[in-house]
Amino acid sequence: MPGERGHFVNSGIVTSSKEMLIIDTQLSAEYGRRLGLRAKYLDKHLKAIYISHGHGDHTWGTKDLLKVFLGTPVFASQETINKMIKDSPEWLDPKLFRPFSNNVGAPGKIIIPQLWNESTIELDGELAHLLPPGRVSCPSKEIWIENAKKARDHVKTNNRSIVPGHLGNSRKWTEDEMLEFPVKYVETYNEALKENTTDKVLG
Repeated sequence: MPGERGHFVNSGIVTSSKEMLIIDTQLSAEYGRRLGLRAKYLDKHLKAIYISHGHGDHTWGTKDLLKVFLGTPVFASQETINKMIKDSPEWLDPKLFRPFSNNVGAPGKIIIPQLWNESTIELDGELAHLLPPGRVSCPSKEIWIENAKKARDHVKTNNRSIVPGHLGNSRKWTEDEMLEFPVKYVETYNEALKENTTDKVLG
């Protein structure tokens, strides 16, 4: 969600005492750079970047994130890699990004991850499990750490409700509009599904 009260909703940073893992790299080069600066502030070794989902908003920031963390390996499942290879030519077309705000532009270069066939990634001896979430439109992985007590010590949370939404920075949004927009977005998409069935049309 954009704006001063915005919050990253499609990236995560998993930390242990000395290491960290970044999950997904944001919607654009600029947001990827900001994510990198946030992670850099934690002053831990970035072991890897893991792309959990094949849609562009999970990976368009990779190139600029890697400028902050040079040489960091980027991993994904075979299904995610296949989806990215299939869609990446379209992602380089600036016309795709015209509906978005000025901070969201074509990534310029798509970073295709290395294959990670394992079901876990280790951080300081703690296993982060990579699990399929179930029924989704695109093959995905979710991260689960068995020892929640240890993980809890390193996860910063707040008591506000965070509602994700596809909003632009062209104007200020009221809280009611922020809630209404995602609902309308899904309703419009479902109507489009009735008339169109190809990936090219539905995006």
